[in-house]
Amino acid sequence: MEEMVKQLNIPDLTQEDVELKIKSIRSRNSSELAEVLRSEKSGAGRYNIYVPKLFWFKQADLFLRSVCTPRLSSSTKVSKQNLLLLG
Repeated sequence: MEEMVKQLNIPDLTQEDVELKIKSIRSRNSSELAEVLRSEKSGAGRYNIYVPKLFWFKQADLFLRSVCTPRLSSSTKVSKQNLLLLG
């Protein structure tokens, strides 16, 4: 992380600033992705699927999906897929 701060060469930029920005990007990307998936599951028509408004979403999502592992749902609703995983 220190090397990244040096390479960015921005006055007064700290490692904490970079860590917070990365966390912010991951969080926002995750929220947008959840909205897309929610609209897909809702049975919305092909033309009513949520489209993220962030200009950087596609680039960030392409990268983040390859390096981030989503958390398991905390829903108490039991789905067929969960039953298969548990069974």
